[in-house]
Amino acid sequence: MLQLLLMILKILGIILLVILGMILAVLLIVLFVPVRYRGDVTFDGKPEGGVLVSWLFKLVTVRVNYDGSLKALVKVLWFKLFEQTLWSSEDTEEAVDELGDDEFFAETDSSVAEVSQVSAEKTILPESKPIAKAEEGTSSETAKQAKQPDEKPKAVVNKAEVKQDSVVTDAQKKKPVIEKKTAKAETEKLPVKPAQKEKSSQTENTKKQESQSEVPEEEKQPAIEAIIEKIVSAVTNIIEKIQGIYQNLSGKYTAGKDKIETVRVFLADAENQNTIRLLLRQVLKLFKHILPRKISGRVRFGFDDPATTGQILTYISPFYGMYAKSLTIEPVFDEKVMEGELHLKGHIRVASLLWIVVRVILNKNFRTLVKKFLKSRK
Repeated sequence: MLQLLLMILKILGIILLVILGMILAVLLIVLFVPVRYRGDVTFDGKPEGGVLVSWLFKLVTVRVNYDGSLKALVKVLWFKLFEQTLWSSEDTEEAVDELGDDEFFAETDSSVAEVSQVSAEKTILPESKPIAKAEEGTSSETAKQAKQPDEKPKAVVNKAEVKQDSVVTDAQKKKPVIEKKTAKAETEKLPVKPAQKEKSSQTENTKKQESQSEVPEEEKQPAIEAIIEKIVSAVTNIIEKIQGIYQNLSGKYTAGKDKIETVRVFLADAENQNTIRLLLRQVLKLFKHILPRKISGRVRFGFDDPATTGQILTYISPFYGMYAKSLTIEPVFDEKVMEGELHLKGHIRVASLLWIVVRVILNKNFRTLVKKFLKSRK
């Protein structure tokens, strides 16, 4: 009995050990087996290329190709989990062309019909319908004669005659106005006697004196006081605005000064300097690990503006020392060019990324800074 129990426990222990070993093996594989990527791009008037991402000796592969249409493929061993054209230029162009033609012809037909209707309405003149009025005492024969189609409708008045009548009426209307103006001009042209001028000036002076004498001094004083109050209020408003602007600027200056002082104190601390150096080192390691290990090919590029070409060269220059032996870059400053081919390879290991993160987290000062930052955010 005892031997049986020991055998069962032994078997269970072996099974547990196998399960733990498998879990550990999977973790080690995930951590230390790198994810490899490879890219091939060619550009000669039309871009073409593809990217292949594989893991564990191509057990899992992801392939993306572009040759006028974007295609994606995901495989595990030889099973295709996903295969689809994400974007096809030919299909979209055909669909757009078909829809565009139908809509274009429909819109043109409707627009032509509308234009024809409008032109027809403008060209048709209003027909003058014959109106036959039977006077009192007239016989039914005269009414029938008026309704007969032999008689023609009233003649349409010519546009020229209408214009002449309208011109005549306008001229007749303008005549009295012109006569009034001529009468005023004649009266103005007539010489005015000096005695009449003196009389008119005297009457105007007397009117002014009367109007001034009519306004009492008690009413003048409140008007002056109101004007003075308005001026004082405007000046006080201007002064208050200036004071507000000054206080705002002074507050911003003090706040900025305090921030600068805190940054200076933070940078002056030795522990903070060590953490900053650590962060910079780890970030550089991260970029070095992620960026491609091998790059080969040639690139010839240029833009309309030489300044943009120079800016791109400045962005590339920090990394060009790593690939100068295998990659040739030819900038062109006098024409717009983009051609060449590019081949790159690299890999990303999860264990390396985790080690970079752990190195930063193990720093005690970094942890304290993160806690302070989280408290300040709350």
